[in-house]
Amino acid sequence: MEQNNNFQNGSFQNGNFQNSNFQNGSVQGNTALNNNQQYINQQYMTNHGPMLNGQPMSTDKMAAEMEKQENVLLGIIGAIGGALIGVAVMALCYYLNFVASYTGIIMGLCAIKGYEMLSGRSSVKGIIISAVVTVAMVYVGSRFCFAIELSEAYKGYNVFEAFIESGDKIAKKEIFAEAFNKILVQQYIYAGIGVVIAVASSISKHNEKSKGISTFKR
Repeated sequence: MEQNNNFQNGSFQNGNFQNSNFQNGSVQGNTALNNNQQYINQQYMTNHGPMLNGQPMSTDKMAAEMEKQENVLLGIIGAIGGALIGVAVMALCYYLNFVASYTGIIMGLCAIKGYEMLSGRSSVKGIIISAVVTVAMVYVGSRFCFAIELSEAYKGYNVFEAFIESGDKIAKKEIFAEAFNKILVQQYIYAGIGVVIAVASSISKHNEKSKGISTFKR
């Protein structure tokens, strides 16, 4: 009887051990299934859910993005403010005796970002307005570059005084007009390339964002 009891107890203990292993295996299996389901859900959101800038976005954030109102007037002010940063970079580069297309990229991106920040949202209209502002500000930047030339040629002028008087000098003397037009064409060629790059990049990002919003609406 003692041996039989030991045998039964042993069998019972062994059974408990096996049952414990079975339960542990079930828990591990369930954990793996849950992780797999989470991965599937994440992949579904990536491929079919709302997106913003190429990244999955919660429906709450997407709804908030859709509800933003565009303030065009403030956006224009923001674009001008952003483009002025590009004007400063253009003038600095000219003072250091080189011209580069990245001045246009900086000016274009800063104008677009300034519009977006003050208008409250990104839009194709905002990108077009920012591009127009940037083209106009390239002219302003060219005038500053010409003012740098005047301040170096005529002692006693500072750049800002030369900038104010440059319009009168360009209008009245052909030699000044020729010098300014040379700078203007040069800046529009180099900065123009940069503006095109900046606008194309911004439109591409806006299209990705719009795609995410349209997916959310469906």
